[in-house]
Amino acid sequence: MWRLPAFLLLAPAFLAAQPSADVEGEKRVFETWMHSQVAYRQLPGIAVGVVSGERLVWARGFGFAGVAGGVSMTRAT
Repeated sequence: MWRLPAFLLLAPAFLAAQPSADVEGEKRVFETWMHSQVAYRQLPGIAVGVVSGERLVWARGFGFAGVAGGVSMTRAT
């Protein structure tokens, strides 16, 4: 069984906590980093969500939910 490193769990919270005029740019950087982590760690896929209070403010899937069929991971996977 694999464990997610702490920086992977804390990255969304850190990005959400930092006020910025360029949120879209930060999202692109995080998404690029996630794609590289999926490849580097040879993960089939991962779904990530950022929650503020009790509200989901951002979610996205990276990689594949079904590798054999080429089914992409989504925010709802």
